[in-house]
Amino acid sequence: MFFSDDGNEAKKNSRKRDVLFMKVDMEDNEFEVLKSAEKLLTARRIYNIVAEVRRDHGIEMVKYLYDRGYNCALIRDDKGKTPATCRGQSLAQISTAIKRIPKDGFSDIFCCVAS
Repeated sequence: MFFSDDGNEAKKNSRKRDVLFMKVDMEDNEFEVLKSAEKLLTARRIYNIVAEVRRDHGIEMVKYLYDRGYNCALIRDDKGKTPATCRGQSLAQISTAIKRIPKDGFSDIFCCVAS
């Protein structure tokens, strides 16, 4: 509970259970973990996410996040560059980069709530 300066109970903060940062590394089960957080993602209550992405399901996973109001970027693209912000890559750009991930390889993505 939160209290005002005069000691009276103030309204409870409805956003106090927001997740500021979520790291997902579940040995190729990252998409399942994200889908299990459907309510939090749809409500945009998780602000920043880092997760492994693989070529075989990466585009589907990123589209899932974009459809719920997130922007994403590969932390390290195929040229070894790191984007300065997650707002810099369109879904088409990140999809192209994911297709370049080696067949058995992975990369990390950073996603944040779209402004």
